[in-house]
Amino acid sequence: MGMTLPEFIAKLDTYADRVPLDELEAMLGALDLSHGELEQYYSFSHGHYTRNPIALGSAYQALVLCWLPGQESVIHDHKGSSCALRVLEGECTEVAYDWQPDGSLAEGGTCCLLEGRICGTQDADIHRIRNLTPGNLVTLHVYSPPLEIMNTYKPSGECIGECHVPAQAPNSPMLAGVR
Repeated sequence: MGMTLPEFIAKLDTYADRVPLDELEAMLGALDLSHGELEQYYSFSHGHYTRNPIALGSAYQALVLCWLPGQESVIHDHKGSSCALRVLEGECTEVAYDWQPDGSLAEGGTCCLLEGRICGTQDADIHRIRNLTPGNLVTLHVYSPPLEIMNTYKPSGECIGECHVPAQAPNSPMLAGVR
């Protein structure tokens, strides 16, 4: 039997420090959501994908991210945090990047995640999330500890810089101007 959303949040609240990535992924897998249970957190924007907060604790933050067709994150890492995501609706494309000997980044693999699928990244893992379909994409993300700073990159490997991420900024993109 799975966990309800309140049980899921209560379990996250038991952690004082970083939740191990494998535990985050297992908890997302055990989460039993009824159809539409998180729809109150759905908010889309034509300018960028949105980050819609559900819960925040000392060891985590949980958000629903809403993506219109063609929207994507910048290439980024999760400096000091783990991130587990679960596809709630639609089809998510995750592109992983690997460092090359010349200091550039190269696509290391692309994974297509359908509804219900889960993936995780942490710390220096570099990736981008994309909605390449004609339909909407909705994902549930849990960051542990809350994602406060991340590095963003150009495909060349050049670090664009550190980005400070507001913990509970409703309906905001991960970065201003992200398309």
